[in-house]
Amino acid sequence: MNQTPNFELVTKPSLALLVFRLRPDADVALTDPELNLLNQRLHTRLDGRSDVFLTPTMLHSEERDVYCLRFAIGSLRTTWEDVEKTWAAVVEEGKTVLTDRAAEV
Repeated sequence: MNQTPNFELVTKPSLALLVFRLRPDADVALTDPELNLLNQRLHTRLDGRSDVFLTPTMLHSEERDVYCLRFAIGSLRTTWEDVEKTWAAVVEEGKTVLTDRAAEV
């Protein structure tokens, strides 16, 4: 994931849980509300699929609110292939969200 453009870890990985968000590598800095909207759109797209189930969360602090997604990989039946396929779907939908955003701007 660290090598995937347009995504960042929001918290330190914990056992079998990754908390991440879509964050475009662009010259234009996006505000937290803009990033939150992008990630809500990403979750909506992923939620519409039958092959992926990720849960959203909002991390609150005094300074900001960060909408992000949780990727739990804790089942005994989960294979590395499952993880790769799920991440490929996240990347694919992330690209679509960014393409749609670029068309809006």
